[in-house]
Amino acid sequence: MKSLLFKTSVKRLKAALTLKNLLPHYFKGAKVEFDASPEGTTMWQKQFIMQISAPKLSPVKVISTMKDLGYKCEVI
Repeated sequence: MKSLLFKTSVKRLKAALTLKNLLPHYFKGAKVEFDASPEGTTMWQKQFIMQISAPKLSPVKVISTMKDLGYKCEVI
């Protein structure tokens, strides 16, 4: 299973939870986890680091899917 880390433009917990449930529909067998980064100024404005693990995983496809969903991300 391949695992990748991404810095994302996700700033709210609700959006992270929604993406955690939505992304496995785009990537078969994927497990998605988000961790809050200390870069934010307050609890409500944190940036989230996303870890996604799946048997077949392309960083380009993850980035384009996130872009289609309205978020930016880049591989760490």
